[in-house]
Amino acid sequence: MAPVAKPIASKRISVDKLRLDPQNPRLIMENGADEEALLAKLYAEESLDELVPSFLENGYFEEEPLVVVGSGTTYIVVEGNRRLATLKLLLNPVLRKPARVSGWPTLTDEQRAALNEVPCVVYERREHVLPFLGFRHITGAKKWRPFQKARFVAQLLDSGQTLDHVQEVIGDDASATKKLYQDFVVYNQLVEQLDFPAERVRDRFSLLEVMLGQRPIKTHLAMSMRLPNSKVDAIIPDNKLDELAEVTGWVFGTADKLPVINDSREIGRLLAPVIKDPEALEYLRRTGDLEAAYERSGGEEEFLLKKLTRVEKLVQEIAGVLPLHAEDPAIVDGVRRISKLTASLVRQLPSE
Repeated sequence: MAPVAKPIASKRISVDKLRLDPQNPRLIMENGADEEALLAKLYAEESLDELVPSFLENGYFEEEPLVVVGSGTTYIVVEGNRRLATLKLLLNPVLRKPARVSGWPTLTDEQRAALNEVPCVVYERREHVLPFLGFRHITGAKKWRPFQKARFVAQLLDSGQTLDHVQEVIGDDASATKKLYQDFVVYNQLVEQLDFPAERVRDRFSLLEVMLGQRPIKTHLAMSMRLPNSKVDAIIPDNKLDELAEVTGWVFGTADKLPVINDSREIGRLLAPVIKDPEALEYLRRTGDLEAAYERSGGEEEFLLKKLTRVEKLVQEIAGVLPLHAEDPAIVDGVRRISKLTASLVRQLPSE
């Protein structure tokens, strides 16, 4: 692994010379987004109000320098965009209206003087900062959310890095890095090829990770069992895009249907076995009932065993509370009906 590049300077820089980073993995922006749009996005999504009291009371902590790239009159902040956005909105009230900021105070001269210039660590090029960003936000203490991690890995590959080098740069396990990249490519296919709502997947990206980690689902979607080793344009072949849309709809829901799962555990416990079994899969497609479809997975014998297990649990629950209601005529009639049904089942069994 090549030695990590060192910063070229540590100095105080005026906030008006610092620019927000449109490539920040936290921000999902159209190409060419301007500073105003970036400020609005950060204010809407990153709880900038939380930083204001500390800045007003303490100024800017020297122990938390911004990490910047550039020289001369303009620097791009590659680490610390949340702090920079808060500073810009505090120092320049004109910027607040487009970002829909309200209730923020007017700075005193003393407060303004304490925030006008902030400590910065300056690097020559963006790629020199990547090891720091990868460690800090993927394996370190201030981790990004799953989608942000995946997007960062994809950005590194788009810049010409190899997956092996990316794994070295961010200090993460090789398979974890490749899994993040695989899932991001599938996300792009969903959004770009299938017009699936991006926000629905981004906000719960971990569900996509779980979904694409299930062997029966990978087989159903004709995915390779091996993770990608280099930059790719697609993970799901074109002839399986309909199946991808279908499975993703079951996990995330669609415009007119709720998801069939209630939490991520049901993807592996219920959905994957259903997708593996043709009869159960067809039942799910027809009814949208995941629990009932699961009961049909594994064939008729397995279906009966699952039903018997469920009935046994229900009878045990009934037995626990029956003594409290044993004199209720409706309860008595119900127990007797169950007893008759059970007796009829026993008569169908072969004689011992």
